[in-house]
Amino acid sequence: TGYRSAAENMALDEVILECRAGDLIPNTMRFLQFDPPAVLVGYHQDVKQEVRLSYVNNHNIEVNRRLTGGGAIYFDRSSLGWEVIASKASVPYCRPEELFPTMCEGAVNALKILGVQAAFRPKNDIEVKGRKISGTGGTERDGVFLFQGTLLIDFDVEAMVRALKIPIAKLKDKELKSAKER
Repeated sequence: TGYRSAAENMALDEVILECRAGDLIPNTMRFLQFDPPAVLVGYHQDVKQEVRLSYVNNHNIEVNRRLTGGGAIYFDRSSLGWEVIASKASVPYCRPEELFPTMCEGAVNALKILGVQAAFRPKNDIEVKGRKISGTGGTERDGVFLFQGTLLIDFDVEAMVRALKIPIAKLKDKELKSAKER
């Protein structure tokens, strides 16, 4: 859908999910990008606890809430989002914890075709050489699911670290020397 603002992209998520649930459109795969840069907080997150509001306000970074849970994420022009919006009946639907590897398999295979040796890493990441390049998540409504992921291609790590309040415990839990290394 090209470069869109955070508000436009999140509104499109809602509309596409509703239209699929109403059987108005077929199963859909969407690629999305953000301009201007954006921080998306998870459905259950508190913006003030996750985002450095003074930094994002001073640097033209939009803030919006996505339909899915999980942690806050930063998108700039070089980040690519991907989504599958489909009826549960259209995929070999299994328990929710099995949906992550099933849905990530397509992205992993596509990256391998492009020469990137990607692999699924439980619970919901795609990695290359031990480094996360995609986080995924999803939601469902009326027999339809929206499964989404990010693809970090080349982005401004410093802007992400300044825009998000990344808990030290999260970095420590993953035994990371730094967010940039990760």
